[in-house]
Amino acid sequence: MTGPRPDIGMTGPRPDIGMTGPGPDIGMTGPSPDIGMTGPSPDIGMTGPGSDIGMKPASPAPVPVIACFKWGAGYPAADTNVLFRALRDLMGVPHRFVCVTDDGTGLDDGIEVLPLPAFALPHGHWTPGMWPKLAIFAPGLFADGTPVLLMDVDVMVLRDLAPLVDRVRAQPGLHIIRDWPNLTERVTPWRAKGPRLSNSSVVGFTAGTQGQIWDAFHTAGWDTLAPQVNDQDFIHHHAQDRLHWPDGWVLSFKKSVVWHVPLNYLAAPARPREAFVVAFHGKPDMADLLQAPGVRWGTKERFGRAPVPWVMDYQRRYGDAPPA
Repeated sequence: MTGPRPDIGMTGPRPDIGMTGPGPDIGMTGPSPDIGMTGPSPDIGMTGPGSDIGMKPASPAPVPVIACFKWGAGYPAADTNVLFRALRDLMGVPHRFVCVTDDGTGLDDGIEVLPLPAFALPHGHWTPGMWPKLAIFAPGLFADGTPVLLMDVDVMVLRDLAPLVDRVRAQPGLHIIRDWPNLTERVTPWRAKGPRLSNSSVVGFTAGTQGQIWDAFHTAGWDTLAPQVNDQDFIHHHAQDRLHWPDGWVLSFKKSVVWHVPLNYLAAPARPREAFVVAFHGKPDMADLLQAPGVRWGTKERFGRAPVPWVMDYQRRYGDAPPA
């Protein structure tokens, strides 16, 4: 072809695609044709300036929530504050700390307070069994996709819980403690009386999942719930894709840390080196271990003498009124 080249299928000036200023016409003489286009070049699949064609900026991952419950007088605001302060000190990743409660009086600044969702169970049956904790699965409490750790306030946090959050993000399902074995099962496992269930001192899941737990709970009366014993047995039987935290991540003070008679005469309970959390379910509780020197705590088979130094140090660091 000689002479000016025709503009095939175009009108108007040519767009400069991906260039600023006059660009070279590679392998061409004369004006560059705009093939099959009219008007200025579109930004395909983009908002704002940028060169990633066909892509939109990724939405940031939801900030994890660490939640607890408080109602009535069983666990005062001071217990929630201790948990909040420990997590604020030890967590290496951004997170929200949320207390779901019927009374936010006395909670530290920085604790988000959410009202307890309504459910049918009469207040007189909320305990024993800790049934209000099942409201963590109420729809809309947290944005769908948010990683959630539900923690009891009678636990001790030993280090950064980021690996627990990462596990919730990486593995869909409900993460819960496999109930700890007692001494008989540890020493003679063949004598165990049936399968172990779950303990709900630390539970992980993704908001927007496990709604079937709420559906089964929130309209149920006492006659329906009583045979299921407590919140953690209810979760165990109603969870979808139930997963247990790895062994050793969450320990029981009375089952995992305290020595059994007669070894408790020889060795005091030591601070676990590898665990993330120690749960103080039942007796002894944390306050028992902070009593005056020499006061006995525990049961007939697992007991010791107050104070326990590493529990005392934790209370001094995070408590409202550090013990002497």
